[in-house]
Amino acid sequence: MLKVAARCHLNGVVHRDLKPENFLFKSKEEDCPLKAVDFGLSDFIRPGKRFHDVVGSAYYVAPEVLKRKSGPESDVWSIGVITYILLCGRRPFWDKTEAGIFNEVLKKKLDFRGKPWSSISSSAKDFIKKLLVKDPRTRLTAAQALSHPWVREGGDASKIPLDISVLSNMREFVKYSRLKQLAFRALASTLDTEEIANLRDQFNAIDIDRSGTITLEEIRQALANDRPWTIKESRVLEILQAMDSNRDGFVDFDEFVAATMHVHQLEELDMEKWQKRSKAAFEKFDVNKDGFITTEELRQVLF
Repeated sequence: MLKVAARCHLNGVVHRDLKPENFLFKSKEEDCPLKAVDFGLSDFIRPGKRFHDVVGSAYYVAPEVLKRKSGPESDVWSIGVITYILLCGRRPFWDKTEAGIFNEVLKKKLDFRGKPWSSISSSAKDFIKKLLVKDPRTRLTAAQALSHPWVREGGDASKIPLDISVLSNMREFVKYSRLKQLAFRALASTLDTEEIANLRDQFNAIDIDRSGTITLEEIRQALANDRPWTIKESRVLEILQAMDSNRDGFVDFDEFVAATMHVHQLEELDMEKWQKRSKAAFEKFDVNKDGFITTEELRQVLF
């Protein structure tokens, strides 16, 4: 289901009505593939645009759909609801009326009390929590969800599609001031291996020749996969140059993380950890540790 959503989003399509009934097995064989059906409510993703109509099935509809400002993130919410139901047999948001269901979706917090949640792994519950986040900016993307430890097949990530949010972050990074780019690099250096596992998967997906670095051609091919966007050749070079902090003509993994990390997720999902992390990043500029960044300290970093 996640792979369907991730590939649809990369190709500029949001389904908008994902639910168990809209996934069918191709045959009765044990290992037959699962197919998504009923794209009657689907629509094309438009850069910078949000959908304002309320569509989808009540139990699976995302909060931002009800607020009439939705995008591809709503598909991920629906998969989170499906996962919750598959694990416990109950709906996470329920009421006798449609209006009541919508109120639950907008206001109710997730409930993992009672059976069978006590016997379900913390990893599974963490997965659901990160999909059923009411703020779509903080919610995992479909590609990110495929990198979650609970979803990895045998501990490995296999054939994960490119993440539209990673490609979007690359396009945005080139617009930042040099100071902001440096701040992002300092922040990226505070992340641990587990926190950037999804970015490692994305880096490997872009690094086609497995050289350990990303070339201009590989960046060009990656950006070309995001169908709703068209990037000029000169812009692709600018993106590489912005990411390439050591000016060697390639993008290594640390440079990639700085340009593509999901800052809003880091901030919102664990505020206490975010405070410590941002302080550590600040101190990389504050050389004498007096709590302020002087022009001289900034000069040392910039030049």
